[in-house]
Amino acid sequence: NMIIATADDAVTLYHNNAAKFATSAAGATLTGNLTVTGTVDGIDIATRDAILTSTTTTAGAALPKAGGTMTGNIAHAGDFTLDVGGDIILDADGAQIKFQDGGLGFLEIENVSSGNVSLNAQVQDKDIVFKGNDGGSSITALTLDMSEAGDAVFNRYVTANRFYVPDNGIAIFGGGSDLKIYHDGS
Repeated sequence: NMIIATADDAVTLYHNNAAKFATSAAGATLTGNLTVTGTVDGIDIATRDAILTSTTTTAGAALPKAGGTMTGNIAHAGDFTLDVGGDIILDADGAQIKFQDGGLGFLEIENVSSGNVSLNAQVQDKDIVFKGNDGGSSITALTLDMSEAGDAVFNRYVTANRFYVPDNGIAIFGGGSDLKIYHDGS
């Protein structure tokens, strides 16, 4: 048989007595390779194939689907979402995870020594700001002011079991520094 066509049902095309193309209510199945000389939905497949094979021999080698190593960068013009069923693990052997906006670095997370973590604001005099949602309102809970050598500015209360001021330190209270408590270490 070369072709079997059932009225209002499936069509199967054969080559050398082997089914190569079959249709069903779910769609179509192709067995073997498909060569396209024109376009599919307006996309020139031959041009796309040249892009995929310019550095690798197969699309699977360019983008491994299950493990393996991918080389190069991923670039996308719009939003990019990673939606995984498990954890997202970033494993950087250079000990740094860098965040950039338009090529300009603004935050770096670094393993500085033996597991100690450093958060580095990369832009001069720009703050690190901790925000949250309090009863439906956006609030700034804490600002680390980098233009003031890292002064911590809390939006509200600071609760602590102990408050430590080192020798020769000063505790300053009030907007105009109304009250100062000095400690000279003696």
